[in-house]
Amino acid sequence: MAITDEKLITLSEAAELFQRRPTSAAIYRWANKGVRGVKLDSTIEGGRRLTSREAVARFRAALNQSPQQRAEAELITDGC
Repeated sequence: MAITDEKLITLSEAAELFQRRPTSAAIYRWANKGVRGVKLDSTIEGGRRLTSREAVARFRAALNQSPQQRAEAELITDGC
């Protein structure tokens, strides 16, 4: 499913989904550069960067996987 098919939220709203409540700047950095090799899915509409609750859930799940598990998952999805 593409992120544009999901209900979009602002990066400030996305920050509220995390327990330690990162800053909007951190969320923006995760969407642009990523962290530990994982990027937060996002899109730009009307000059604003947006993400979705589902994208945040995928991002969190990917960060909780080991690097080897992420590599294996990429091989599976790239093979489709």
